[in-house]
Amino acid sequence: MRLLLYVLLLYSAIKAQGGFKVKQKINIGLVYQNYARSKVYDKAFRETIRNINSAQSVSSMKKIASKYTFNPVDCILPKGMFYPAHVLDCICNTLIKNQVSLIVFVTASETYDDTTSAALYFLHMASHTGIPIITWNADNAGFSFNKPLDEYRILQMAPPITHQIKAMIALLKRYNWPKFGIVTTDPGQRS
Repeated sequence: MRLLLYVLLLYSAIKAQGGFKVKQKINIGLVYQNYARSKVYDKAFRETIRNINSAQSVSSMKKIASKYTFNPVDCILPKGMFYPAHVLDCICNTLIKNQVSLIVFVTASETYDDTTSAALYFLHMASHTGIPIITWNADNAGFSFNKPLDEYRILQMAPPITHQIKAMIALLKRYNWPKFGIVTTDPGQRS
């Protein structure tokens, strides 16, 4: 749904500049941390892009499909922990080289280890490009940003740790539980 909002925002900005007479190609970067686990996500994204391009989606998207063609640009990071060279290669040689307008970053792993800090590093580096980022990170509880995510132009689809904590406290208050315990593991950046 938020991807739709970003696409509509992009559409309105381009329309305000006078529009286009021919279909403009818009590249969307799809970044996966582990391709084997993300094949389901890849298939869903490609199907969505295909539906938008063929005007088979909702009526507001049909107008977009008449003026723009969306093209996925893949960047698959290595399985497990990846290094700064992998991140910079993905950002510089794939995403920026193909002039992507949006980055979609997906991880399917729920392990909180070195991959968590590697994903956080990718998001920090990608946020410096100024390209909007939509991200789904199952292991995002270990993420820490000094500012709100909107200042980094990141839209986090999985609930951040602050929202998870607020939900737990709301449950404690709702059911009047005076005692509780917390079980945690170390996030990836602290190992």
